[in-house]
Amino acid sequence: MENIHQMSNKEFCEWKVLVVDHQVKSFTSLRSGTENVVSPVEATGRRETCLKLKDKSEDFYGVFINFDPKNPLGLSVLRDVHQHRAGIPVYLLHDGKAAPFGDDMLEKLGVQEFVEKPLTYSKMISLIAPMIGAAEARIALDVGRRDYIEKFQDIKSDLDDEFIPVKAMNFLSGRFSQFDVYIRLPSGRYLKLLSKGDEFDHQRLINYFRKGIDQFYLKRDSQEEYLIFCDQVSKEILRARPVPTEIKIRHTLNLGDQTMSYIKTCGLSRSSLAFAENFVQGTGKLIDELNLKQHDVVNEYLCHASGYEHGVSASIIASLMIRNIGFNSPRFQNLVGLSAMFHDIGLYSLFPAQDLDDEDLLQAEHREKFEEHPEVGAEILANIFRVDPIISEAVAQHHEKRDGSGFPRRKDTGNILTIAQVIGIADEFAQLIAQARTTPRLDPRKELNTKIFDRYSFSVIEAFRKTFL
Repeated sequence: MENIHQMSNKEFCEWKVLVVDHQVKSFTSLRSGTENVVSPVEATGRRETCLKLKDKSEDFYGVFINFDPKNPLGLSVLRDVHQHRAGIPVYLLHDGKAAPFGDDMLEKLGVQEFVEKPLTYSKMISLIAPMIGAAEARIALDVGRRDYIEKFQDIKSDLDDEFIPVKAMNFLSGRFSQFDVYIRLPSGRYLKLLSKGDEFDHQRLINYFRKGIDQFYLKRDSQEEYLIFCDQVSKEILRARPVPTEIKIRHTLNLGDQTMSYIKTCGLSRSSLAFAENFVQGTGKLIDELNLKQHDVVNEYLCHASGYEHGVSASIIASLMIRNIGFNSPRFQNLVGLSAMFHDIGLYSLFPAQDLDDEDLLQAEHREKFEEHPEVGAEILANIFRVDPIISEAVAQHHEKRDGSGFPRRKDTGNILTIAQVIGIADEFAQLIAQARTTPRLDPRKELNTKIFDRYSFSVIEAFRKTFL
């Protein structure tokens, strides 16, 4: 079999490798390649990268991602590759210091290896070079596909919903597979070709191409479990390092925050969704500008997984509601953003070792202590310089209800801040969205709509309904 450097430019005319790095200067070392047999495709941002990954007319034979724990791009792109281009070999670039984690974690993440920067053209070629040429593979596939279409007529199978198709060409230059790999027989049955962690024999690949098989299949639940694992690892890496809040929030949104994912099903416009993302990221930037993380309790709260993520979720919901109330000034948006983000800081302070995802359970088991958390949070924030008193009061009131059923002060009509009511609805809605993940029959919008009529003011109820119903 020919060596990659001995093969002609013509044979490699469609070879491309995706290189993702937010540092533009990193691409300089790639542009000095003289062989020109493989084209490096450069991307600096996640949106740009996603567009390239989703463009099925482009074939990539490898993806190189800059891994910088202080920037969420690498972690997010790693997930995107596994989601949109399963099977393509992935390499993580690092700056030459000790690798951030070991081989076991690399294998679990489906990464081939760490590569020391700078990434040169020759180094890239040596890593992605397969033992077969792209031209041979494409000719075999074109011939085989014609024969396959002439000989077989696929029938539908009850198993089809359990599998997702991936391009067979994705495995052309890989070393190992991070998934079990299957083919679909014309009868509708699925046959396992490769077990997770095994390598494809390249001649075996060519033989499948000659048979017209241009797609392999992965089990849908395996890929979903893998994406969840990637999210968990990414969050752990992010929590373990001193990362600016703005970047941490952006990364949470990139990972597919469950609230944002749900809200996308509510029929909101793209501009509204973009506003929510910008609003929450702006809140993160404000936290950094006010240097709030210098206070231990704030920093610890932002590092607490369920508390922090619930704060992000409430901020997303609140940001969309206030557009229908008239809170359009930057000052009011800042007040709402910080109130939503920190509304449960008192809950964390009282239950630092607890998972805060299920407030109903905490309330049932520790009712008196639980009902103290709004005022505990308000006191924490009141003692922090540069935090507006309205924020502290909104946090103190976020569980109050106009019918007097709330806590801790049992306030009623006319005595509850509008901001506090917005945060209260956002808090409840975020809780219901989280519960729906394990209770599929639960409709968060319908459930909340039946509860809010007597508990919130008319303007806040209408804002919720105009936004989400």
